[in-house]
Amino acid sequence: SRRTNETKTYSKTDIFVLTLRGIKLKNVDGIFGKSDPKLTVLKKVDNFFGKSDPFFKIHNWKGIKVAESNVVMDKLSPTWNALPITLGKLCDTDLDKSLTISVFDWEQDGKHQFMGKFKTTVNELLKHKAPKRHKFLGKPKKGIPAFRLEVDGVDYGRIAVQDAYVTKFVNKSKGLPPSEVSIIANTDGGEDVEVGLDDFDEEDESQITEEEARKLAEAKEAEEEAELLAAAEAAAAKKRAEGEEMEKLRKIAEEEEAVRLKAEKEEAERRAEEEARLLAEKEAARKEAEEEEAARLRAKQEEVTRKLVEEEAARLKAEEEVARLKAEEEAARIRAEQEEVARKRAKEEEEAARKKAKKDAEASTLEYKSRGLDLSDSAKSDYSNNDQFMLTLRGIKLKNVDGLFGKNDPKYQLLKDVDNFFGKSDPFYRVYNSTGDLVAESKVIMDTLNPNWECVAMPLGKLCDCNLGKEIRISVHDWEEDGTHKPMGEFHTSVKELIKSKEPKRGFFGFVGPETPTYSLELDGIDYGSIGVKDAAIEDASRGLPVEEGVEVGLESKTPEGDNIDTARKAADEAAAKLAAEEAAAKKAAEEKARIAAEEAAAKKAAEAEAARKATEEAAARKAAEEASAKKAAEEAAARKAAEEAAAKNAAEEEAARKAAE
Repeated sequence: SRRTNETKTYSKTDIFVLTLRGIKLKNVDGIFGKSDPKLTVLKKVDNFFGKSDPFFKIHNWKGIKVAESNVVMDKLSPTWNALPITLGKLCDTDLDKSLTISVFDWEQDGKHQFMGKFKTTVNELLKHKAPKRHKFLGKPKKGIPAFRLEVDGVDYGRIAVQDAYVTKFVNKSKGLPPSEVSIIANTDGGEDVEVGLDDFDEEDESQITEEEARKLAEAKEAEEEAELLAAAEAAAAKKRAEGEEMEKLRKIAEEEEAVRLKAEKEEAERRAEEEARLLAEKEAARKEAEEEEAARLRAKQEEVTRKLVEEEAARLKAEEEVARLKAEEEAARIRAEQEEVARKRAKEEEEAARKKAKKDAEASTLEYKSRGLDLSDSAKSDYSNNDQFMLTLRGIKLKNVDGLFGKNDPKYQLLKDVDNFFGKSDPFYRVYNSTGDLVAESKVIMDTLNPNWECVAMPLGKLCDCNLGKEIRISVHDWEEDGTHKPMGEFHTSVKELIKSKEPKRGFFGFVGPETPTYSLELDGIDYGSIGVKDAAIEDASRGLPVEEGVEVGLESKTPEGDNIDTARKAADEAAAKLAAEEAAAKKAAEEKARIAAEEAAAKKAAEAEAARKATEEAAARKAAEEASAKKAAEEAAARKAAEEAAAKNAAEEEAARKAAE
């Protein structure tokens, strides 16, 4: 029953004593607790804040469990009690036979959680034994080998050999030291059994058979193994009790130290909070004072700027007013001179035209009288159906129906369909006879409130059957592109009334003479302006002689005097247009000059305002930079103080931990 290995000889009763410890085992028993190395972290959890209870089992080369360690409660890096095992059961005295060590997390219901395993041999465990100087340190120094635990690719920590050695089985009767005999054996992970080592009875080997001798030897060997295991387990139990007592004392010391450190930490935190509060109050008071000062300075600067801007605006306004008055005086002077010249010229031309017209009228009257013509209402035979009635109308302040800001579009009501929000109107008129037939239609004048239509010629026979007193109808419309022209009102009259309503000759300053009637336009109670008669005459189809004055003046109106009057009127219109153009040019020049002066003043004012604004912004930016610098310095000082306090606190905690460890 004896083998030799590496020059050493072992028997089946020899005891292999193994002490293992875990290194940073994975926590599977709680989120904030220490590791409970039995199963993956996502499986059953004992307690949300629980800790782990690791232990290990040893199986021999046949897969039979030969030993089981004690359970170390609540540890990430446990150190298990020394475990004695006979070499016979462990490896049949062959130190190179394979062993399997499995680590579990103990559970009360017996469903221990697997944490990993590794294969090794007795020789390998002896080689991996930590040196004596590392036996009782919290973790081995660098370079000391350890066995890795892994399950499904997840690392569950390391297992190191704290101590490992082989001891001989001895007999008390042969006088060997008691320390070699006091061993507690635990060969199957069950209840510890103390093995008593009594003197063996010597038997006479010559009186027994070889088979009996062999059985006797095996019985002695088994007895020796049991005694050795009992002694080993007794020693292990004693050592375990001492360790548990030390662990209790250590826990009590740790709890007391933790309470003390917690109290010191709370006191330090309270002081830090109080200091931070006072510092924050001081900083808030400083910031408030700075903000008040900044607001005061800003208000003062704004007030100064406002006054400067107002003074400059007043100065510029006064200069603009002076320039405007000067321009108006100059324009008024030029206009007065031009009006005086035009007035004299128009008066001379009108006088000449009147004399010539009077002379021509006298000659024409004699000619018409010699023909026996009559313009009275009842004398239809005096005119032919081919005679033309020449009518020239104008609109006066027509109502705008085509836009809010454009001019009037005299065709429909303002609140009806609108062509364009800013559009203007396109008025025209139609002339109907007494039977409602359309006789004539004027041209469309785009975009105006006061249209001046061109002369419209219409056959006298179709219009009134050559009866000048017969009623006719004139309607005004606003032209629309889609043909849905909007009505602007209408009025009823006659050829005779139109000739009587003709406006007198115009002078340079407008119409001269007695006020003539106009025709009001009204539709559904809404006033759409009025219509004036600029000219109305009957033209003889055979001779082309116009009748301007109608029935009231007899034949005198149907003379060449009208041509002379028209010539004079055209000359007066041209003079007035020329004068108006000159006035407009002078006014435009004055306005341009005033505009340039205003723009220059505004540019100067804007430049000064911009300079003032930039100065204010620069002052504010400078002050903000100073405030930021002061704030940064205060923050750095506070951070420095906090870092010093943290360093002092850490030093105190490290010192307390060192003392507790000692």
